Amino acid sequence: MRFASLGRGTGEAATVAEIARTRVAAARGCAAWTELDEADLVERGRFTVSLATDTAFTQYRGAAFGRDGTVVSDRTPLWFTVTGGGDVRVFERVPRSWSAIVYQRERRLRAVR
Repeated sequence: MRFASLGRGTGEAATVAEIARTRVAAARGCAAWTELDEADLVERGRFTVSLATDTAFTQYRGAAFGRDGTVVSDRTPLWFTVTGGGDVRVFERVPRSWSAIVYQRERRLRAVR
């Protein structure tokens, strides 16, 4: 499948795989972004949690990449992981740890009872 163009005015169409590779390289080259180890992450409802650090993340909803695969949000501190399939997943950090989120939920539930 071909779509988008790599390089302005070149007229060359890029494949999905080429754009995926460009995104991985662009994400790794962005000084404001931090790469996470996919094996360290676990899904907890709407959160993605680092098992090593207890840090909670949510999926980034903004525009992270342009159509050509280059980084658009280059000044926004974001976290990312490269999936086994070569896709880039981009996250925002949640201000509280996963433990703090769970603790607050339990306190609210106990207050209701």
